[in-house]
Amino acid sequence: MADQKHLTTELQFSAQFQSPANGQSGGIVVMWKDDLIKLEEVSTTPQGIHIMVKLASRGDFNEVLKARDKFGGNRISATRANHFWNCINKCNLIDLGFKGNKYTWNNKRYSNIHSPILERLDRCLATSDLIEMYPNASVSHLPRTYSDHCPLLISLYNVQTNHNRPFRFETMWYGHPDLPLIIHQSFSNNDKLAHATCEFQHSVLKWNKEVFGNTFHRKKHIMSRLVGIQKFPQFPFSRFLQNLDTHLQKEYSNILRCEEDFWKLKARIN
Repeated sequence: MADQKHLTTELQFSAQFQSPANGQSGGIVVMWKDDLIKLEEVSTTPQGIHIMVKLASRGDFNEVLKARDKFGGNRISATRANHFWNCINKCNLIDLGFKGNKYTWNNKRYSNIHSPILERLDRCLATSDLIEMYPNASVSHLPRTYSDHCPLLISLYNVQTNHNRPFRFETMWYGHPDLPLIIHQSFSNNDKLAHATCEFQHSVLKWNKEVFGNTFHRKKHIMSRLVGIQKFPQFPFSRFLQNLDTHLQKEYSNILRCEEDFWKLKARIN
């Protein structure tokens, strides 16, 4: 895994902890906004990152707590699970739960129906003080794409979506050859500036959705399909769903490369 500082900035986070990969295995990144919350690194190993989030701890604990947290493979070790429980209870921590797929790790061995192993290894634990401080805190298991682990998205507040955003001229439009034609058609067909401006806004937003928005629409569509497939109860048993999951992950990676080119172009224009 390469240094993810550029990705941290691109995703509009301000800080990160990273556990480097060893070849094609391992590699975990935790990103956050330093002006909203303070994190303290407890330990970093090839197996995971343990951190304190003000009054919380999250990470890949590399251990399951309950039998229902695992599918396939050997039975869980009751001794190790009890040690984990005792540690959580001694620290007075509470599991924040999750939204999304039940399992956060998958060995991706789909060649044999008896080979897949799925486990919930990643979780977020918090004290009662943090829960009181952030009563709307939630944890989402995002779909797996390249890694064998699901990314965990920790939200401290409810996100309010503004559907009435004002019109804004995007500087990335400057470099596209279609823009002069849109401007010409909008302003040559109207004598009044106000009418021409309204027509331009309508035309350019429609064009932006068709040209630039297509990549983001495909990305969102594939992500939704990955969520549905990975949450489906029959996923561990279905070779078709496993193959489809692999195919969609490859397609998602291609879209990310296209999106990267898009943002590089925008960065050059800016």
